[in-house]
Amino acid sequence: MSEDLEKPLLKSLGFMMLKDKSLVIRIASALVAAAVILGIYLLFDQRGLVGICLAVSLLASREFRSLLFLKSKKLPFLAFYTFTSLLLILSLFIFNFDGLKAFGVSASLFATGLIILGRERVENEQLLKMIALGVFGLFYCVLCPWMAAQVGLAPHGPQHFLLLLLVVFFGDTFAYFGGYFFGKTKLNPSLSPKKTVEGSITGLFGSLLAAAGFWYFAQPDLSLGFLLLFGFLGGCVGQAGDLLMSLVKRVSQVKDSGRLLPGHGGILDRLDGVLLVCPLLYLLVI
Repeated sequence: MSEDLEKPLLKSLGFMMLKDKSLVIRIASALVAAAVILGIYLLFDQRGLVGICLAVSLLASREFRSLLFLKSKKLPFLAFYTFTSLLLILSLFIFNFDGLKAFGVSASLFATGLIILGRERVENEQLLKMIALGVFGLFYCVLCPWMAAQVGLAPHGPQHFLLLLLVVFFGDTFAYFGGYFFGKTKLNPSLSPKKTVEGSITGLFGSLLAAAGFWYFAQPDLSLGFLLLFGFLGGCVGQAGDLLMSLVKRVSQVKDSGRLLPGHGGILDRLDGVLLVCPLLYLLVI
């Protein structure tokens, strides 16, 4: 990079850091989280990755429960969703039941329970929304982390687990800076006013770059073309996951899903894209 181009770029980055102090907090908390994940893996190997996915599932389910029942605040609804999500978590992570069967039974049980509990207690529209969001929450907060755990246990699982994080986080980072420097056209202002088409395109470039870098440095058993395809699809799905969680939060009328991670919000705020890409990676590996 020439000196004439390097100085303005560094100056712009420095100005961005001063202007957006939350960016510094986001970077610091992300580095701490990465160090924790690495430490757990080094100590416990692949079982450590399963433990991380279990913790994510528990925390995500707790946050989603608050989003889902924030307005109703009815103890029976809160208790029943908690019971159903914990039952699914135990079935998958502890008793190693088949994922599709366990999810199907849990979704049926949840829908049946809410039909009974909601009788004359909430309006029909609100009841339908809680059933739909609750079933989605079981998929999003439990089944998706379980898929990531299964990837972690597979041959070359840690490598593929890393691929998942690289594709989504590189895409997220490139989208942030691409939107800051080049963003003009709003992507979906009704869901996320700050996201731009230019940021989305640079985000996809970042996901592709992560997939190519993974192929070059990790030397996996997958071809470059296949990894680039996953990078593109994973980048698209990851961005959709971000917008999807924005939709859930707007429906629930909250800014963040929680306060667990400084600068990021809750676990769902940070891993919204990662969770939705898990089924794609599960298909790739398993």
